[in-house]
Amino acid sequence: MTFWRDWVSWLFIAVALGCFVAGGFPRWSERVDLPTGDKITELQLGLWFSPAYERVQREYNRSHTWKDERGSGVSRNLGWEAQSIINWLSWSSLAIVVGLGSLVMLSWRRNAVAGHHDRQADLQSQQ
Repeated sequence: MTFWRDWVSWLFIAVALGCFVAGGFPRWSERVDLPTGDKITELQLGLWFSPAYERVQREYNRSHTWKDERGSGVSRNLGWEAQSIINWLSWSSLAIVVGLGSLVMLSWRRNAVAGHHDRQADLQSQQ
């Protein structure tokens, strides 16, 4: 049976591709945090309810005014903070593992089918 006619191999490929697309689908969003005025940029990879990877970046421009016995003044604080999280125990990570498992099973199947054809060819050549 050739690879092109083996429907089980195509099934493994379809499952692997579907799992990789679901487990690694990127989503970007930008928003402004209303109480602080910070600009928040988010990147998530995977399913919307359980991403495998998240990166949150917060850019801020804060000013602080003071008036005390030393006098008064204004200070500015400009900067950004970033946080990256890999969620090993998420549905997206599971989808990626299932995709990798499908590729391994595809490889095993291809080797088994090739070995079966080699044995058949040896038996036919012995006859």
